[in-house]
Amino acid sequence: GVLGRVRRIGELGDLEAHASPGGRVDHATNGGVARGTLGGRSWIGGIGHGRESSIGRGNVRQSHPSTASVGRRPATIVAVRAVLFDWDGTLVDTLPFMYATTQLVMAEYGTPITWDDYRRHFTPDWRLLYRRFRLPEDAIESIGDRWWALYRGHAEAVLLPGAADALCRLADAGLSLGIVTAGRRDSVEPQLERHGLGMLLPARVYGDDPFEPKPGPAGLHHALEALGFAGLAKEAAYVGDARDDMRMAGAAGARGVGIRSDLATDIELRDAGASEVWDSVAAWVGGLLG
Repeated sequence: GVLGRVRRIGELGDLEAHASPGGRVDHATNGGVARGTLGGRSWIGGIGHGRESSIGRGNVRQSHPSTASVGRRPATIVAVRAVLFDWDGTLVDTLPFMYATTQLVMAEYGTPITWDDYRRHFTPDWRLLYRRFRLPEDAIESIGDRWWALYRGHAEAVLLPGAADALCRLADAGLSLGIVTAGRRDSVEPQLERHGLGMLLPARVYGDDPFEPKPGPAGLHHALEALGFAGLAKEAAYVGDARDDMRMAGAAGARGVGIRSDLATDIELRDAGASEVWDSVAAWVGGLLG
């Protein structure tokens, strides 16, 4: 079953061996954890996206937009001058790490969860996620600290196929780029450097910056202002794989571009405000630029 496949990616207890003694998050340049393994077993490709996914994915999809977006690509090509991206699950394949770490800390707290539980309650706002699991308010911060101590996606996750080339194509075409992510600065910035994307994504808003969490639009507005697009959200797209990504785009007045993952169906992304839904960032950029 689904849960069995997730557990075969790596035993949950194996994560504890990689938490630093002070409960700090290890940066991408620290430690000796082998990339792409968890507990000695293959990690990337268990949960996530498109052809690599094993949760909620029965068939291999072709790279095309959802039917709701067919016929609207010319408007996208004309309008989009700035593109902001979600990070986790959109550009980098961190979803397996995020779920396994959440599963572990919830089990430690005595509240086991399944993939279906995680998907149903998922939000980029991690405090709200734990509230949805009905954890006591006074325990949420310590559980969050424990999560960051165990999380290894920042050091091991790989970019999703074609993501780097897609960003280069957008930059070469003269579009202004950035990220608005719920990830912490000390987690995401080392990843940007490790993957060589720092110069391509100059506008950055992180989850520990002083803005309301997604789906609130303040972080996206700030990133647009940093790119010189203050008040011009209609000329921007926000690309993400979660429902709250699309809600934030709509609240900010930007075009929401949904990326398929195991977090949300096409219908759920469209219901949350996506103008179009694609298999990947690479597929969307191919449709945008030709």
